[in-house]
Amino acid sequence: MSTTLTIQENRLRLSHDGLDTETLDLDEAALDLFRDWNTRYQILAAQRDEKRQALLQLGSELGEWLNQTGWLERVLDEITAPWLVEIEIKRRDRSEAALLVLNAPWELLAFEGQHLAFDPMAVYMPVRRVGQADESAEPSPFRLNVLFMAASPVGQHVLAYEAEELAILQATERLGLDLRVEESGSLAELSARAAQVEPDVVHLSCHGGIVDGTPQLCFESELGDLDLITAERWLQNPTLCKTPRLVFLSACHSAEFTKAEDSEALASNFALDLLRGGVSAVLGWGSAVSDAEASEFSAVLYAQLVHKVSLVEAVGQARAAVYRRPNGSSDWHLARLFLSKQGGGVLSAGDQARLPLDARYGEKAFLDKNKQVPVAGHEVFVGRRRQLQRVLKAFRASAAQPVLVHGMGRQGKSSLASRVGRRLPELKLAVVYGQYYAEDILQAFKDLGEPEINKVIADYQKRVEQSPELLAEALHCVLSQPCAQAVPVLLVIDDLEQILEPQVGQLHRVKATYQPVLRAVLQVFQQLGGQTRSRLLLTSRYQFTVLDGQGRDLAAGVLSVPLPAMDDGERVKQWRLQRQVLNREQVVLEDTALVHRCLSVAQGNPALQDKLYRLARLDVAQAGRVLAQVEKWLKGGELPSEAEEVRKLLEGLVLEELYGLLTPVEQALLQAGQAFTQPLPCQVLAQLADQAAVDRLLALGLWDGWPDVVVPKLAAAAVNRLAVSLLQPLAEAEIKGIAQRVIVGLWDCWGQAARSREVQFELTRLGVLAGHVESVRAAAGAGLYWAYENLGNYPKAAALGQQAVELLQAEQVAADEVLLLWTARSYQQAGQPENALQFLEQLAAQLPETEQRTRAVTLGDIADIAIQQGNLTQARQLYEEKYQVAEQLAASDTIAHARWSLGKICVQQQDWQTAADHFSAAYQLWLHTGRVDGIVACGLDLGQLLLAADHIEAAQEILQRSYEGLIKLGRHEMAEQVKQAFLQK
Repeated sequence: MSTTLTIQENRLRLSHDGLDTETLDLDEAALDLFRDWNTRYQILAAQRDEKRQALLQLGSELGEWLNQTGWLERVLDEITAPWLVEIEIKRRDRSEAALLVLNAPWELLAFEGQHLAFDPMAVYMPVRRVGQADESAEPSPFRLNVLFMAASPVGQHVLAYEAEELAILQATERLGLDLRVEESGSLAELSARAAQVEPDVVHLSCHGGIVDGTPQLCFESELGDLDLITAERWLQNPTLCKTPRLVFLSACHSAEFTKAEDSEALASNFALDLLRGGVSAVLGWGSAVSDAEASEFSAVLYAQLVHKVSLVEAVGQARAAVYRRPNGSSDWHLARLFLSKQGGGVLSAGDQARLPLDARYGEKAFLDKNKQVPVAGHEVFVGRRRQLQRVLKAFRASAAQPVLVHGMGRQGKSSLASRVGRRLPELKLAVVYGQYYAEDILQAFKDLGEPEINKVIADYQKRVEQSPELLAEALHCVLSQPCAQAVPVLLVIDDLEQILEPQVGQLHRVKATYQPVLRAVLQVFQQLGGQTRSRLLLTSRYQFTVLDGQGRDLAAGVLSVPLPAMDDGERVKQWRLQRQVLNREQVVLEDTALVHRCLSVAQGNPALQDKLYRLARLDVAQAGRVLAQVEKWLKGGELPSEAEEVRKLLEGLVLEELYGLLTPVEQALLQAGQAFTQPLPCQVLAQLADQAAVDRLLALGLWDGWPDVVVPKLAAAAVNRLAVSLLQPLAEAEIKGIAQRVIVGLWDCWGQAARSREVQFELTRLGVLAGHVESVRAAAGAGLYWAYENLGNYPKAAALGQQAVELLQAEQVAADEVLLLWTARSYQQAGQPENALQFLEQLAAQLPETEQRTRAVTLGDIADIAIQQGNLTQARQLYEEKYQVAEQLAASDTIAHARWSLGKICVQQQDWQTAADHFSAAYQLWLHTGRVDGIVACGLDLGQLLLAADHIEAAQEILQRSYEGLIKLGRHEMAEQVKQAFLQK
């Protein structure tokens, strides 16, 4: 059965198979209603607080208007779930009536006090269609092929796009999904990749918004800067219009209508513009959406699509899953699906990959033609976006600097150089590796096989062999003539550490034998500057000096790009790509716990992770022993005695040799770096020694260089985690002294700009140690919340919270309500209810009258402690008060929780009838809102109470629903216990 709401001029035509067609007038009074609904909805959508009742009220008003002739009620008597409803306009209809109706919050449609999307008799699924529906396009005969790209321009608030990508992978990893990731954030690169992999779905994770009345997406330029993309620019890329069956714009406001210029009338939105431009189906967000809910929605959506569910139904199931998430949802209604005439069906019907892995997938790629320098191939290269963009930005400049990529050994410098070469296809790649004499430089040019270059090289080659000082003249001739325009070259001199020698307290220097060669190369490239299109890229573990004839350091004119260890997201992505390789080789053994140890022990070093993971797949027992040995090494122990490849890699890092090159000041600074959990701005770290010491640790790769986590334009640094093997743990008194020395400078750098809760935790921790009131007052609430959720040590989190509160009180500063709450909860989880109660009572005493929602939460927490202490009478009084507050707020979830808790107290007091009343009321509320966790937990209590009262049939129905809910939540063991105990008798 199909239901269609068609906008035709000033009427809405209501059609349903088997029922007479009806029409509703879209006169000025009706349009005023739609204007009001749309305005109220946008206000509600932007709110993060409890708003379920207001959304239900809005959906009910929409339902009442639709049912003014009784049509909706008659349709609901006819339908079977799921119920698809299409709101349809003509492709060229831009009338105010059409756009107002199309923009209405149809996802909220409610009848008889319930959202129809969650009515099990309806499971209503609204879509917006442009043009009259035709037969759905035939599904792909292959398995689902998704091209994912995240964009995060420099200087913008960083999205949790890694979490969204990983959520998709985790939800579908055993179901058969081809997920390709484009790492650039660039429209041009996305279009090129789409042409290559022919995706069914293009999935974008980025910021979106409305700029000067135009819907736009925040992409990255090739250099990482903000590049605002309009629908018009998107549509100029045919592969992004015709190829994908779905474009998922996981960007805030991507499906929100803009207003016309100088008018309150609606104009368009990004999703609708793409649809009108030829895209088959577009999914977007009707307002700002939280990262967590976007990730959860995406995971469920793709899990459904992989199971060959239609796009329309998959969106409906994802919406329902977000609505029913255990912690509740503010944004379940925001996903909006727009369809063309043929969009909306099953996207893929097969089980085979569209583009099977190339026979060479997973084979080592090489930077050079002689295959001496193995690198990560294009398909398995992950991350490094910011470093790549810095190199490209330098090379795109008119007077380009040479660039040096440096960092800890085996960290992927050569692979990054290879990636740079791929991103600069207009340049011929010439590689120097292993031999660095003058003739080797010329040979790299000769190996290109370009006649014009070879002609110049032939004139100089023998002369340079006899007189190496002529190299500069030869290079100048090559670069200023054949390489100036016609055949520009990217010259990569790789692994320069092979010709460097160390100096205590100073940068490495080029060995005397090679100084004339490198001096000539640097001088020529720096002299030519903007006169040549050719570029010079150097890679080395260490920064270095090379002096010209006047004693000037030529390396000072080279742009330094430090390459840090992989971050957590990059580690996981490398593992998943490597797993594809090993699966192809039919190495099928995988121990999940061992995998997590591999990623942890490797500390973000790509080569070490690769070797440890491969070992874990080949020999679990040996891998366990080797991991234990590496873990001991990281704490200052001996190198592993097994796994020769792993041992050689760690030996090759020459960490002890590097440590021996440090001055006492530099050694102390390296030791102090352990005090921090985040990279800190270099200018702040310099307060522990001096800038020269900071620079030296970065130059040797013992510290990793990062963009600052709060102010990206600032350089930041952190101890390379493998270098920790050199260090002794810091005492608490040492950490406190270090915190006192950096906190003022850190606060000046970060201050109120710190948004990340993890960063706020670091500010709180250091602020408490240093006694810095400003940072603690600003950051402690969010910092304690992060500690509670992520630290994995409740006593430690509780102690930090208490220290923060005491510091503020000593300075007569009121502690933040959030700080008090999460300190109390940390103590509760740590098994110290008396301490928890102290903070909860302080919180209750200082709450203003306006903070009724926090008051309800606090009352419940105090009541839980009273139950622990056996004071049921006090607990019952507190939950009664919480229930009354929740009633005033019309907060349905809080009401349900309060009544369920009251029911459990009444059971302990053997007040059976009152318990049954509370359980029944809570259960009905959770049924109404669709909260699976509430339905399960309360249903188990209510069902057992009904069993005890011999209401067998009603009890069985409720317990069966709890059993099904446990299956949905993935709690299979408990589901089996419920089945055995209650459902098989």
